[in-house]
Amino acid sequence: MKMGCPWRLMGGSLLVLLGVSLAWGAEKPRSGVPADAPRLDFEPRFVSKAFVRVDGGIDEWEGVAEVAVTTLTAGEYEYDWSGPRDLSAKVRVQYSEEAFFVLVQVRDNVVTGPKKKWGGDKVDLWFDTGELALVKGGPVMLSVDPSPLAEGRKPTAQWGEPAAWRKRSLGEVAVAGFRTEDGYDLEVKVPFAEIAKASPLMESMGFCVVVRDWDHDDPNEAEAAVSSCPLDFRRNKKRKTEDLGRVKWQMREAIWAGVLKTYPELAEAPQLRAQGNVGGDESREEVVVVGGKLIVMGLGLGPGAWFFSALPFGEAHKVTELLLQDVTHDGFADIIVVSRGPCGTHDAWEVEHWTLFGFDEGLTEALAIFERGRFSTQSDARVVNTLSFAKGKLSIKPEAQGVDASSLPSCMPLDSEVLQPLVLPWEKGRSRVLTYEDGAFQ
Repeated sequence: MKMGCPWRLMGGSLLVLLGVSLAWGAEKPRSGVPADAPRLDFEPRFVSKAFVRVDGGIDEWEGVAEVAVTTLTAGEYEYDWSGPRDLSAKVRVQYSEEAFFVLVQVRDNVVTGPKKKWGGDKVDLWFDTGELALVKGGPVMLSVDPSPLAEGRKPTAQWGEPAAWRKRSLGEVAVAGFRTEDGYDLEVKVPFAEIAKASPLMESMGFCVVVRDWDHDDPNEAEAAVSSCPLDFRRNKKRKTEDLGRVKWQMREAIWAGVLKTYPELAEAPQLRAQGNVGGDESREEVVVVGGKLIVMGLGLGPGAWFFSALPFGEAHKVTELLLQDVTHDGFADIIVVSRGPCGTHDAWEVEHWTLFGFDEGLTEALAIFERGRFSTQSDARVVNTLSFAKGKLSIKPEAQGVDASSLPSCMPLDSEVLQPLVLPWEKGRSRVLTYEDGAFQ
């Protein structure tokens, strides 16, 4: 009896089954995903307006800290991306008071443009300027196409996000590039006015670089990408501004260094700080109370980056709080310095003042000083004026506790023409409403 044929069939079936078994056990090739990327921050260098020439050269970038972008966030390992030699980047950033400059040095073995069934190489720059953003709802993206470099032409750019910006003019945005032996360099200038309502240099700015690569050498190939942050660049609904890295401006520190150069004694003095829009444009300023001085630091303030005013009370009065509020109803924050000090010769009592400052091409003198209360240091006795500001009006409501007209001490008032004395609850017409007109509350 011949068994050759059945044995061959059995062997063939065994091989087929073995092949299926091996296929089931094989690990699915791993692909990069946005969540793999670290959230990288950038430390830019401040330069003068004319220092950086957007011409594709990199001489003016020497000494600037670089950030390596090497994490795969799209594409399949080994098949679409064989490692940093296949696709990676180094990023450097600089800034002036008016613009942001980016140098992206990409390592890419093949530089391609878009074709019928494929996309092309891209470098996407993502920005988030927070409350200063020209559009709400997410970051904006500038997409740079390096493929013309392969033919000796300049790279091109267009706005990629939001969708409504895709036909928007680039304005003063400038791009240049240079083809290298193992990839290309891109140099980009983005004026702050193109992405924000005012300079973001007193804030931090979200920033991310996504480098996209499509080699066109295999019909089954997918796009590969490396990114400096875990932003999901393909899916709007999963895109979060907090996924972007941060640009760590040094502008606030640089201005403060200028203050200390003039007043070195302030370096160790206790201070209170607050941020708000006091200067009259969309950007926020830094307000500091330190060493008997009120200081406002910021950009676009006029002839300088910081201004100061001496506080109208002596060292015996201690600043307890710094408030920013639109008191004068001009659309911008005014400055309220809250202080406490001795009530004349009455050691058992303290007096609290609210001193109001404005900003008009510089810090104003005190617009008003409100005596807000007198407080016993030995009991809960007090007289307090509740101050409520709204639409240029001030409502004053006096209250007393544990004290009356016969037991309330009289404090020596501050020597000021703009002092508003304490309203006492036993006076006629106790609650009052004052209106800010012609530079004063009346």
